[in-house]
Amino acid sequence: MSEPVNSIFLSYASQDAAAAARIGEGLRAARLEVWFDQSELRGGDAWDQLIRRRIRECRLFVPVISAHTQSRLEGYFRLEWRLAVERSHLMADGKAFIVPVTIDAIDERHAEVPEAFRAFQWTPLPGGVPTPAFISRVTQLLTAAPAGAAATAATGAASHAGVVPAARAAPHTPRWVPVLGAALAALAIAAFVFLRGHGTPPASAPAPQPPASAPAAAAAATAPAHSVAVLPFTNMSGDPHDEYFSDGLSEELLNTLAAVPGLKVAARTSSFSFKGKNEEVSEIARKLNVATVLEGSVRRDKSHVRISTELIDAGTGFQRWSQTYDRDLKDVLALQSEIAGSVAGALKVKLLQSDAGGDVGGTDNPKAFDAYLRAEELARRPAISAQVGEETLRAYDAALAVDPNYANAYRGRAEARINYAFNSDLTPAEVGQLTDLGIADARKAAELAPNLGAAHSVIGNGLAGQQDYAGALAEFRKAMALSPGDARVYSRASGFFVGMGDTEGAIALARHATELDPLNPHAYESLQYVYYYAHRYPESLAAAQRSLELGPNLTRSLGWIGFANIELGNYEAAREACASEKMQWVSLTCLAVVYDRLGRHADAEAALHQLIQRYGDAASYQQAEIYAAWGDAPHALEALQRAQRTRDPGMQGIKADPLFARIKDDPGLKSLIEKLNFPNVSATPHL
Repeated sequence: MSEPVNSIFLSYASQDAAAAARIGEGLRAARLEVWFDQSELRGGDAWDQLIRRRIRECRLFVPVISAHTQSRLEGYFRLEWRLAVERSHLMADGKAFIVPVTIDAIDERHAEVPEAFRAFQWTPLPGGVPTPAFISRVTQLLTAAPAGAAATAATGAASHAGVVPAARAAPHTPRWVPVLGAALAALAIAAFVFLRGHGTPPASAPAPQPPASAPAAAAAATAPAHSVAVLPFTNMSGDPHDEYFSDGLSEELLNTLAAVPGLKVAARTSSFSFKGKNEEVSEIARKLNVATVLEGSVRRDKSHVRISTELIDAGTGFQRWSQTYDRDLKDVLALQSEIAGSVAGALKVKLLQSDAGGDVGGTDNPKAFDAYLRAEELARRPAISAQVGEETLRAYDAALAVDPNYANAYRGRAEARINYAFNSDLTPAEVGQLTDLGIADARKAAELAPNLGAAHSVIGNGLAGQQDYAGALAEFRKAMALSPGDARVYSRASGFFVGMGDTEGAIALARHATELDPLNPHAYESLQYVYYYAHRYPESLAAAQRSLELGPNLTRSLGWIGFANIELGNYEAAREACASEKMQWVSLTCLAVVYDRLGRHADAEAALHQLIQRYGDAASYQQAEIYAAWGDAPHALEALQRAQRTRDPGMQGIKADPLFARIKDDPGLKSLIEKLNFPNVSATPHL
């Protein structure tokens, strides 16, 4: 079990919330970190997981024992008590963890508590009013030296404060039960108190901060000081269909923060990879290379929304800032900017006026925003089908029907149209029409929001597919200049630049995308693609392996694994990967090549025939790849001429495509490449 976060968990019956709040407020007045959450968000799996995580991570567990806990023989607080006791059994001898307090006159001998509680000193706090002696004691415990160096001092401090020493343990008491003073002195970390009570901003002065654990401190030291990861907010609404709203709100807040100059924000895919997982904040921060983590919860009904947020310092485990917001649902968009401003302030980063107005390309209409979030959720689905494509486009249409000036909705619809056009079984004419519509949408987005770099990236992708390479180059350059922190922009640009012949620049761009979004399988898929077209096949396979580790359902990587193994001469491994690829035009192309290398020419011909039957001229470029890999230059050139006439998107890769190696010196191929007017490019200035 890894070292837990520096925190105190205050466990109480719901009827004692006011008394628990007084304890927390007293600790905050002493400049100790306290977190209140007056959300009343009890019940449900998400809430239960959050509580279990807090108990698992906390340094100190403080059960509040009262007349209410005496009378309630069932209650969630009893599960919390049991979980705390179970965790204490995993601890080393002499490590203190459970510190009971009483707020009513309770006879300890007859209290309805776990037997383990009786082994510890109980602190009376009538009515939940923390005494100066209690505050002094807690402060000393939280700033004490390690137990071995300060046991005597801690024991003396407890006696001076008027705290009654714990009774000597009975013979059957477990050997991990220590004298309280010596045991609590082992707590050398400051804490926040987890209260499911009233939301109160933290005191302006920071709490004393003892050294963090070595791993957390090391990670914090290497991460940029002004860096943050926005974790997906927990959906507390009780309806799993509202998941899109809590996720979308988190993502839009992330986008707003990403626009702040000088602030490094972990990309969406990497941050959201921790959804539903019980990893400690320090470990999340280490993996994302950030110094702080923003997490929260969302609960909404028909007209109201409640958002609870906290910004945690990964190195110390302390909160830098926390707040609970209760607003009308119509105010949710303005609330994003308010939260972003508070986070930026806590990180001491200046939030520019343009950033304070919301995310680039956003909307002021809550209904449009809701429809947009639904569309974005659909667009992230891995399957590419007519049904998913049409459903996604309808959702973007709904957002634009409410707000026809919603730039991000135009950008989203543009991307959905172009992605579907390039990866479907549409006819060449349909691909062209859909691509034209996508480019028009993206241009509209760029017109409405000139600083929206992602819109220019989508335009560049569309133009490259239509063989306007000079135009695409200009758009990709704009995109990288406007959105230097957007991993998607760099991933798309890397594929373009490797096709244009700038292999080293393309690799640098693709690597940068993985640095910006280190847990995004699509970023590694792009890196795999770039390495393959750079003829660096072992590195392509390594990137593919990482892509599949992060996204096991991302089968597109299997196709590139197949192609890389073909070039390495690992034909049986290539065949297995090709056969497993679910995108048929990739699988069939790969199989047609590998069967030929294996001497199974009839199977190779069958795969080519199946490709032609299913996709026709829409797969002209893939037919050319197959013929070229077979060494059949005449048929390869014939297919390439069709691909050029129909503006096949695959043509942008012809200069670097390894499958054309056998006919690279053919005069007809050289002439065709010259006619495509590829520009001279360099990606290096954009890094």
